[in-house]
Amino acid sequence: GYPKGLKGLDIPFVSRLIMLVDSYDVMVTERPYKTPLDKSEALLEIERWSGVQFDPTLVPAFIAMLSEKV
Repeated sequence: GYPKGLKGLDIPFVSRLIMLVDSYDVMVTERPYKTPLDKSEALLEIERWSGVQFDPTLVPAFIAMLSEKV
């Protein structure tokens, strides 16, 4: 939504998808300033923020897809 203040479905689909995928990547990848989360912990965090930070229509499919590989 930044910088135009868009909310919900006004945010382009691709932007909502990239936000979800990028956030997951940040959570599970080691960074100089943090240790990575376990993949299942990252999925729980995404589920927790579904409808707040992440698109609630994308989260279930994303979790289902990655749960098969975790």
